[in-house]
Amino acid sequence: MLNLIFHASEAGIASQFEAIEKILDKKEFELSFELFGSAKKILENRHIANFENADIAICGFDKISQDNTSVFLEKVREKKIPSIGILDTWKGIDRFFNLDTIRDLPDLLLVIDNLSKNYLVKQGIPESKITVISDFALEYFLKKFDSRKDKEVIEIKNKLRIFDKKPLLVFFSEPIVLPSGKNSSLARLALKEQNDLSKTLNDKYGDKFHLLMRLHPLDGSINLKGWHNINFLSLFESLSIADKVVGLSATPVYYASRLGIDIENLENYLVKWHPSMSNIPSEIWEVIKINYQTDPNRCKFIDKEKILATRLSKIIIEMAK
Repeated sequence: MLNLIFHASEAGIASQFEAIEKILDKKEFELSFELFGSAKKILENRHIANFENADIAICGFDKISQDNTSVFLEKVREKKIPSIGILDTWKGIDRFFNLDTIRDLPDLLLVIDNLSKNYLVKQGIPESKITVISDFALEYFLKKFDSRKDKEVIEIKNKLRIFDKKPLLVFFSEPIVLPSGKNSSLARLALKEQNDLSKTLNDKYGDKFHLLMRLHPLDGSINLKGWHNINFLSLFESLSIADKVVGLSATPVYYASRLGIDIENLENYLVKWHPSMSNIPSEIWEVIKINYQTDPNRCKFIDKEKILATRLSKIIIEMAK
């Protein structure tokens, strides 16, 4: 049995690790975790990191400003443990670069698509270090979403005290850095009272939908009249009940588009917004937002879980030799 040690600080990579837990054969792999920040809340009650017996180290990537990842990679390198990094989203892809230097990298970097790979290679990361695999969380959601039952959706609605058949709109917030350098969020920009966009959303959807909002972990506490906070639901539960999703460049909005949920992209409402404010390069955003267009064939499901499990297991076993 191989011992795998995982490192995460952020919610996105924590969702990836949750999915990886489910697809790896428990008879072949023992998992332990070094967790910080919002990842610690999502992956609670996991085995604490065991560096002494680890065969392979797997990590997500923190912001350069906090960079627990480099500390983790330095530690596993000292212990001669091969390392795999997973870049789970296009948001924050520039976190690999600090001025004119490339930050400490693992032995192998797994990315979700060629869009990510091509961008990183163009920025100077050796192509030999990068392998395109898939989005583990998305593939898990696709499979689970395809097999969900009406009873399960009703149970989630019951948690929200919603008992009628009125459709549900879910708003996904995300961090936004204002041109002044001040940290804000989509929820604060779009849903504040006396805000033109807030009024537009309420006028457009308030009578037709139950209005639900899922805040980002960095949002803190926001209470808005007419909107129900659903942060006590899991990400999958939030997506599984949505008849419509409203947001910008947050990864769950992309997931919703892949699940075939109708999307309202707020870019056209936020005239001063630029992709860099959401920590995403413009050239990548222009490609991604095309995927937000509703496509009735988009949610057709192909079960890739076994393929993913086999590929990841093979990569891990090869590196451990």
